[in-house]
Amino acid sequence: MATKSAMIVWQLKNHPNVNIPSMIYWDSGTPLEILLVIQTGEGTRDKVEWRFGRDLLLDAISKNKAGEADVRVRVDDNDMHVHLESPFGEVDLVTDASHVGQFLAGTLLVVPRGGETCDVDGAIAKIFEDLV
Repeated sequence: MATKSAMIVWQLKNHPNVNIPSMIYWDSGTPLEILLVIQTGEGTRDKVEWRFGRDLLLDAISKNKAGEADVRVRVDDNDMHVHLESPFGEVDLVTDASHVGQFLAGTLLVVPRGGETCDVDGAIAKIFEDLV
């Protein structure tokens, strides 16, 4: 299995001087999924994790807009805007779209779009694993 990761620095949409470091991860074992981890404090447990589809980011780059409901992404000029929403709150983040594009290009070299396979049993087991 191959993995990819990258550090991405975001800014808050309404506070562009606030930098928010994050890591994004991709694993060829779950090629449809991107994990975004945003550190919210000093401790190892002080983080927020978001999982969403790789296609969401690819669509946003190619079509300038993607997503509904709790994750929405759009690209204008060179900026990628990501809106994340949960029962605990919402945030609007902005970063350089080329950094995300480079990360995604690396994932496509390993598993091209449309070449993904899905282990349904494994995915269900992972869901239950994450719930415990």
